[in-house]
Order: sequence, then structure tokens, then C-alpha cells
Amino acid sequence: MSQQASFGQSFGKLALTTYCGKFLPLEVLQSAAGHYIGTRDTEGPVSRESRECFRSYAAAQRALERGGWSQLAIHRSNWRNHVMNQLLPQEVVDQIMREEQHFTAAPQAFFEAWKRGVEIAGPQWFGDGTREGLNQARSKWDLRPDMLRLNDALGVLSSGERMFLSAMVSFYNAREGGAMLKRCHFHGLSDFDGLDLQRRKVIADLLVNYSGW
Repeated sequence: MSQQASFGQSFGKLALTTYCGKFLPLEVLQSAAGHYIGTRDTEGPVSRESRECFRSYAAAQRALERGGWSQLAIHRSNWRNHVMNQLLPQEVVDQIMREEQHFTAAPQAFFEAWKRGVEIAGPQWFGDGTREGLNQARSKWDLRPDMLRLNDALGVLSSGERMFLSAMVSFYNAREGGAMLKRCHFHGLSDFDGLDLQRRKVIADLLVNYSGW
């Protein structure tokens, strides 16, 4: 997941009112998921129909210029901090910052966990199928599962090997991995009870740091 997408999901849609021909103060309006920032005036919340939603400073700036305003009340560099610190409760701001920090580092952490999984399962199932390929890998793309080879060999592997490899594949391709897990008679997370600690830790780290393949 890119930082831009993370920002959009974290803060939702920034809503600026366009009726009354003026810039109204922003306040947080509660939604089911708490994912949008709305506007309200002295008469109460602005209706959904009377708002325009923007996902970035630039989009809001263009809309304000079209509406006849000369500038935004806050500078681009302070836009995000203003939204967080002025419009959201501090505990929400802290949570958002923790998640942003985590998911900024997540791609590398995912790759490191993936390499550990490849080491455990065997490099023959990933990338070019060699240990040299594992040692020289610089990204998860260098260690993609060899789907043809895995599907052919699934029936002769031990139950633990099948389960672990199928779980790893599910991070690469949900459909293929799901089909492989079904062949392993996987019905839920409790079925991982047959895996040892190091394999469980790999799966846990992949899950915590997953941000799309």
C-alpha cells in the first residue's frame, strides 16, 4: 500500500463546504467508521448534498480557486498536521501516526519475513529455485512462488509443509493460495496448530506487515 493510499484511508475524505459562498470552519462529524471529516455551521451539520469532498490539498486548492477564494486558510506543509491535530482527538492522532510509521516500514519487514519463510520451506519453491537466488534476492519479486512446481508437488509433501507453503502462497495470490489451503483441508486459523513456532512467526509477521503484493 502506498503512503498516499494510506493517507487517504487514514483520514478519509476532507470535506469543504461550498454553499453560502464562503469557507466555513471544519469540524469532525462522526460516521460509522469515523473515516470522514465534515463541515458544520451554526445551524448544524451541512448536508451531504451541499459538500464537496477532496482527498488532497491540491484538489481542495483547485476547488477553492474555482469558487473564487484566493487561498486556503493553511499552507500545504501544515495541511496534514492541521487536519490531525485540530480536527481529531489526540488518541486518534496517535494511533494514525503509529500506523503510518508501521506501514512505512512494512514492505521491508514483509520481505525479511518472506525470506525467512523461503529459507524454512526451501528455496527450490521460490524465484529461480536456487539458494544463490535466495541470497541475492533484493525484493519479494525475486522470490515469487513457483506455482506450477508447487501445485505438482503438493500431494507428496508432508501436511506441515503443505500447510506452510500454501499459507505463504496466499499472500502472493489469494485465489491460488486459497485453493491450495483447501487441498490441505484448511478450515480456519486454528488449523495452524500443527506448525512449529518459527513457521507461525513467519505467518504472523507476513500478516502484520502485508500491504499488497
